Amino acid sequence: MLKTVLAAAAFSALIVAASASQAEVAVKFSDLDLSKASGAAKLEQRINRAGRALCAQDRGSWGRQADCRVAVRQEFQTKFAAIRPTSQFAAR
Repeated sequence: MLKTVLAAAAFSALIVAASASQAEVAVKFSDLDLSKASGAAKLEQRINRAGRALCAQDRGSWGRQADCRVAVRQEFQTKFAAIRPTSQFAAR
């Protein structure tokens, strides 16, 4: 099973997948205004891109890759909320 861990620092986040080989994907968001819909949409795009890059290393079925991308998103949301508890994403 592919596990993901997100280590966050000040204004950037790092997604790490535990698998046969370690992979890291940085998700920068310090340049985004997350109170605006455009900023929230851009962060969502970056998270999706990071998930695709990280999970593409699993050469198994598309289903496993989709599950991996869901896990990446959930882990990011959990860790992001922990480091930025007062942040509000703009409604889209």
